[in-house]
Amino acid sequence: MAFAGLLGGAYVLMRRLLEAMFTREEQQSRLVKNFSAEVSQSLSTADIMEKMGQVVSREIPIEQMYICLLEGDSYQARYCSSPLATLSFSISKDSPQIAYLKEQESYLIIGEFRSSPRYLSVWEAEKELFRRLNIDCVAAMRDGEEIVGLLLLSAKERGRNFNAVEIGFLETVSSIASIAMKNAALYEKMFREASIDPLTGVYNYRFFVEQLEEQFLSCGRECLTLLYIDVDDFTLYNQLYGVGEGDAALCRIGEVISRCTGESGIVFRTSGKVFAVLLPLQDTQRARTLAREIETRVAQINQKPERQRLKPLSVSVGICSAPYAASSAKELMDNADLAVYNAKQGGKDQIVIFRGASDLVPQHLAERTDAIVDRIERGDGEYRSALSMISALTAAIDAKDHYTYAHSKNVARYAATLAVAAGLNDDQVRTIYAAGLLHDIGKISIPENILNKTGKLEDGEYRIMKDHVNSSIEMIRHLPEMDYLIPAVLGHHERWDGKGYPRGIAGEEIPISARCLAIADVFDAMTTDRPYRRGLPLEYALEEIRKGAGTQFDPSLAKTFAQLIRSRSIPLSPQAAARKS
Repeated sequence: MAFAGLLGGAYVLMRRLLEAMFTREEQQSRLVKNFSAEVSQSLSTADIMEKMGQVVSREIPIEQMYICLLEGDSYQARYCSSPLATLSFSISKDSPQIAYLKEQESYLIIGEFRSSPRYLSVWEAEKELFRRLNIDCVAAMRDGEEIVGLLLLSAKERGRNFNAVEIGFLETVSSIASIAMKNAALYEKMFREASIDPLTGVYNYRFFVEQLEEQFLSCGRECLTLLYIDVDDFTLYNQLYGVGEGDAALCRIGEVISRCTGESGIVFRTSGKVFAVLLPLQDTQRARTLAREIETRVAQINQKPERQRLKPLSVSVGICSAPYAASSAKELMDNADLAVYNAKQGGKDQIVIFRGASDLVPQHLAERTDAIVDRIERGDGEYRSALSMISALTAAIDAKDHYTYAHSKNVARYAATLAVAAGLNDDQVRTIYAAGLLHDIGKISIPENILNKTGKLEDGEYRIMKDHVNSSIEMIRHLPEMDYLIPAVLGHHERWDGKGYPRGIAGEEIPISARCLAIADVFDAMTTDRPYRRGLPLEYALEEIRKGAGTQFDPSLAKTFAQLIRSRSIPLSPQAAARKS
């Protein structure tokens, strides 16, 4: 009886063991299937390593697991299941343990390997590393004959040994992960090549545009700050020392910006001599501190003995933060660009922060507009050269067509006052005023018989007239330090609904400077005498602007402009004043 009882107990025990074994195999099968499905859809090596760590830790009771990937001549630690563990170690590609994995098994149990003669040839530093990390098992990740990664597992809980089922599971998971990471690595390589500037190693303009939109949406109401860093007098630097030396200077400056920025932001090269830094969740004060550090480090480049014969390098920095001083990604970019322009106009090698204007009492708008544009009209400071060029060009317009000259003066004043009312800052208002004076400069190239025609323009004549925008741009872009006017001039015939010209852009894609000019341009054109008709009544013009709000014009600016006219906050041109009835 006792013997029968013993046999019965052994049977029950064996049955339970078999059931447990089959249950575990079933569980492993599900884990492997799910793991394979997840990593096959991932194109991120970091994501694949994370998933691999999760699936191994779930099945095998270990304290921690490391993943090392082949980079050059060594396997660099890139992942650990414990977030506080160090990843500052590597294993040589020539290690005797790697040689054993290549020749023998796809795994290595350290306890068993210690009894092998090969263990004697393992380097002491590597033995110490494995002892310190408490590594008990190494699994190879293969791509054909080459080992592309290592899976390092610490000793199991309670000192248990790794069994055959666990080793088989590791081999399967490693094989699946190797294929997935190979595909992910190819994708990441293509992504780097498409998004990295080949000269400086920072991100390029294409990736900048993508990240700007993505970060703007991600930050929402939180702060997002943009720095534009423009290398001063770089064209002259290239002319003096050649493109090779210029490229070397850009690389040094790019390295300085990257080191100063660190993990706090993203660095881009957006054009030949301009870098950008995006700082998510950081305000203008932190950005100013970073900008000062960058300027200091760039200045230190000049102190090196080999650079004593070269022109000193310096940078001008423009800073803008959303949502405080920009309501869209495009506006953030435009405002930072304006800030860096003002830094260069103000003497270079300095930092300018873009700030919006505070609310104003309506009756003070005209006075403030006068004060802002007065610096251009007097030619103070950095506006001296601008005044002489603008004066010469407006005189040329007047000689060709007096109506266009008077119209440009009116548009400049209307648009500048609207910009003040819209809360734009002094620099934006001055830009809009100067762009208003020059927005029709391209009409110099249009024959007088078309400009002064009293009847309806034919299709060919209308095409010539529309081309005055491109002609204006061609003239302005060749003027030194005046290219900042181009966005406003280029966009003043665009429409809010995207049906304008020359680019057909819509909504807030149109620079706010151009949106201000568009309303002012149409209003003055309607309320002044033209060769083909008399000026229209003031209320008729305002009603037309109201009808065009949301289709032709920015609806908010159109409403503001109508309120300004009706409240007499904008001085009317003499002809418009005569059209009040």
